[in-house]
Amino acid sequence: MIHTVHFLTFSETALTQRWRWNEKDWVMSNGFAHPVTAKQMGKVYIFADERWPLYVGKSTQSIAGRVAGAFKATPTNRVNGFGGYRFKREKTEAFLHVFMGTLAAPWTNTDAECIEAEVVFRIRQAGAWPAYQTEIHFSAPGPLHETAADEIMNYFRKLKTTGGLVSPLSS
Repeated sequence: MIHTVHFLTFSETALTQRWRWNEKDWVMSNGFAHPVTAKQMGKVYIFADERWPLYVGKSTQSIAGRVAGAFKATPTNRVNGFGGYRFKREKTEAFLHVFMGTLAAPWTNTDAECIEAEVVFRIRQAGAWPAYQTEIHFSAPGPLHETAADEIMNYFRKLKTTGGLVSPLSS
């Protein structure tokens, strides 16, 4: 499974800064890069604070297009029927985690939808729904989906117990 970590600052209607974790430190970025920009590959993306998911989504489009459209959207200026992420009205920064299958074995849209639902369900089992989750579509999971959801949740459980990520703005 591919996992990339980004740090974003934003206003209600636009991304203002993007940072990418490169295994050692944060690098300021003008945009997102391959593989998360690949189209027709299922992705599960998670907006989180330093330790825990705030919102879980899925997409098969480039994460750049998905996130840009959602940040342009507002409740009064909907984009494709979407009013934007609710958290952007209350927060100005978040970590963005993008999970996807490998390039040799990419996830389908159905895979991403099943994994998204399994991750949200596991977050709920840990105490409460993600704070800014507004909808979820459940599908019957298979072993691939359950294993991927377990790996994603193990990552966040570890963050929760080890103090979490550190913003590039606090260094």
